[in-house]
Amino acid sequence: WDHLMRNLRSECLRGINLNYYKTLDRANLDDHSGLELARALGCFKEEERTVKFIQGVLYHLKRLNWDFGGPMEMVDAGCGPVPVLGLMAAVMDENVNVTCLEVNEVSAQMARQIVRNFGLEDRVKVIVADAMQYQHEVPIDLLVSETMYSALTEEPMAQILANLGQQLSSRAGMVPEYATVEAGVSRVDDTFKILHRIDPMMVVGSANFVRDPEEVARLTMEN
Repeated sequence: WDHLMRNLRSECLRGINLNYYKTLDRANLDDHSGLELARALGCFKEEERTVKFIQGVLYHLKRLNWDFGGPMEMVDAGCGPVPVLGLMAAVMDENVNVTCLEVNEVSAQMARQIVRNFGLEDRVKVIVADAMQYQHEVPIDLLVSETMYSALTEEPMAQILANLGQQLSSRAGMVPEYATVEAGVSRVDDTFKILHRIDPMMVVGSANFVRDPEEVARLTMEN
């Protein structure tokens, strides 16, 4: 998987002028919703999480093919500037049609260029849309949403799944199948005070917890 992710990152960003899109995003910062492009790109670098999502997508595509066959409708809600999950699905299975939703217009513009670079415009489309309101034209067979930034505090994953979860087909799968948020009480020494100023949601080391984290919220296909 490490080798795959290195190659995948290289291929996705081949021919992409990142400075152009970052500059364009900063210029439009007051006019768009969603994560800034730079922070969304940071999510793409989180290999462990991305690999788990890819594995989930491939599992459900295999299941849908095995049990049902035929065309499949996948929606990636909040694809960001690098629609890696939709691209992977389209590359691995010619029966899947992917709709990527992205509320940040600059991120969507970059995502479209990446799709064009892969030559997959016929089966992967990127739409500027609010996933909390979006209505798909047909039932969704596979719903994916990697909108977990900062413990779900900056991306509305619950609202996204509440909307799109009502549009699933009877055979549908969802990635993730569930998501939880845990909270605990921690000690903050000088080092973590510095980290806190950089990012208030910075995860602290387990040794610093006075009270171990406990689950405070859970999202599933049912809710």
